[in-house]
Amino acid sequence: MKLKWYEYLAALFMHLIPSFILAAVIALAWKYELVGGMLFIALGIIYVLIARGFPISVYLLMTGIPALIGSLFIINHFMKKN
Repeated sequence: MKLKWYEYLAALFMHLIPSFILAAVIALAWKYELVGGMLFIALGIIYVLIARGFPISVYLLMTGIPALIGSLFIINHFMKKN
């Protein structure tokens, strides 16, 4: 089945939505470390709630990285205050 150009464009943007969300969160985290760190951790938790039926290794990979990034932003926020 051959798709039209606008159908390819719609499919592309549909698959880029998570990247746009992460880009918005990282832009926010650069300005407000505490809020951005909490959002990164929340995105990891939301992924676990939405995606079900995968092995634990998938969850550790997909939530561990955002949780680590969020933790580093939060630590940086508190280190700057001292």
